[in-house]
Amino acid sequence: MNTKKTLKKMSKLELVELLAEQERQIQFLKQQLEEKDKVIQQRTLKLNEFGNIAQAALAINEVFETAQRAADQYVDSIKTVVEERLQQNENSDERMEKMKVSEENMWGKNECRKN
Repeated sequence: MNTKKTLKKMSKLELVELLAEQERQIQFLKQQLEEKDKVIQQRTLKLNEFGNIAQAALAINEVFETAQRAADQYVDSIKTVVEERLQQNENSDERMEKMKVSEENMWGKNECRKN
């Protein structure tokens, strides 16, 4: 940069040209700064979108986990009902078998009495 002595030796025209050049540089730097600010703003928006997407993914994941737990509970309850029904059928089969044996015993005794 120019020192004070150099500036003092410059003519008014040179000083005005120097000021004009500095003004152009300032305008160029302002324009670059605005462009960089826009890029930063766009990236910030994208990061916010990614954050929102991540939050939405987490929320959806929680919904799926809840749905899976509900499905597991439903399947467990169906298994329980099926097991109870099978047990009831087994008990019914056992009762039927006992009744059949009892009936055979009863018929067998009657047949024996007739002879």
